[in-house]
Amino acid sequence: MRRRTVLAVAPGAAALLAGCATPQPAPGPTSLAEGRWLVLGPTSDFDPQILPSGWSRIGRQGGDFARRIEAGRFILSLGAPGGDMILRALDIPLEQAPSLSWHWKLERAAFGGDAGDGAPRGLRLLLGFDTTAAAPGFGLAWPGRSALWPAHRRRIELAFGAIGAARADLAMAEFTVSPADGMKIPLRRAAADLTGVWVAERVDLVALYRGLFPPDRVATARIVFLAIGALPARLPPGIPAEIGHVAEVQLSR
Repeated sequence: MRRRTVLAVAPGAAALLAGCATPQPAPGPTSLAEGRWLVLGPTSDFDPQILPSGWSRIGRQGGDFARRIEAGRFILSLGAPGGDMILRALDIPLEQAPSLSWHWKLERAAFGGDAGDGAPRGLRLLLGFDTTAAAPGFGLAWPGRSALWPAHRRRIELAFGAIGAARADLAMAEFTVSPADGMKIPLRRAAADLTGVWVAERVDLVALYRGLFPPDRVATARIVFLAIGALPARLPPGIPAEIGHVAEVQLSR
C-alpha cells in the first residue's frame, strides 16, 4: 500500500463560505485509542442508502454510494455521475484533531476515454469549519446552499482525480486542495501511478487552515462536518460506473 503525507500548503486566497444551519445535534464519531476519532469506517452497520443519525445526503445528481467488502474490510464505493455527497455533522476543535487520514483508491478503468466534458474524474473530501474569529472582508458565498449543510464559515475541499486519457493507465492523477469553489491548489504533482492501487493519505489540517485562511485564529476553529463524494464528472459510454473507493477516515491529535 502506498503512503503519502501532506504537511503544508502554499498560501492561497481565502474565501468566507457560509451555509444554512441544521438544527439537530449529531452524535459524535467513534472514539479510538491514542486520541483518534473514526469518522467513516465504513463499519458493518453503516448503510449509505439508509444513513444513520448525524449523516445526510447532499445533491440530486444520482451518483451511487455502496458499502462493499474488500480484503476483509468494509469500504465505501462511489460511482458516476458524481456530484452528490454524504455528510457527517461533527463538532471537534481543530486543534484537538489536527490530522486527517484515510485510504482511497481510484478505479483505473474510470479514467479511459473521452466523456466530452473535460472534467476531472475522481473523489473528494469536503470539510466545514466554524470560527468565532473569521476575518472580515472575505465575502464569497458558496453556491447550492441547503438546509442540510451545518452552519459554517470556512470550507476546504481535498480532491484526487484525473482527466480521462486514451489509455486509462496513462491518466495523470493529482491531489489538490481548494478553499473555495473553482480555485484549486496542487498539493502533489500529477502522476500516472495513482490509479488502481490503495493509497494511505494523511493531511495536516492545521497547516492547511493556516495556509488558506491566514487571518483566522486556529484556536477558535471547529470542524463541523466532513463530506465524501465523487467529483461531478461523466464517464464515457461502456465504462463501469465505479469511480473509486474510500475507507477508514479518521481524525486524530
